[in-house]
Amino acid sequence: MLIKHMRTVGSANIGQCVNNILRRIMIDELAMKFSYTGRASNGNTKTPFHGSEISKYILIAVQTFLGDIAIEVKYGSLASKWFQQARTRLLRRTKSRETTPHEAQIEDNSSSK
Repeated sequence: MLIKHMRTVGSANIGQCVNNILRRIMIDELAMKFSYTGRASNGNTKTPFHGSEISKYILIAVQTFLGDIAIEVKYGSLASKWFQQARTRLLRRTKSRETTPHEAQIEDNSSSK
């Protein structure tokens, strides 16, 4: 059932497919606690996503959706990048919420004077 659902969020290419699936199953606050391999760039450890059951199901869904194009190495690389960007996505989303449309209009008007 989960694989069927994941296949419906696919895309024409593997990068968009992996991003679409991960975005729908995991919020960025949780994604920040993972890395694909379990290692973080700052030397700390994170929970490894590779080898988890959900990771295996995502790979199966991507392979089913895209066929032989979706090899495991490519999937791992794409998933790794997605986890690395979790903090950036969260900060960007938080910043966009802090600036309301009304405040943005005021800022635009004052900068054009």
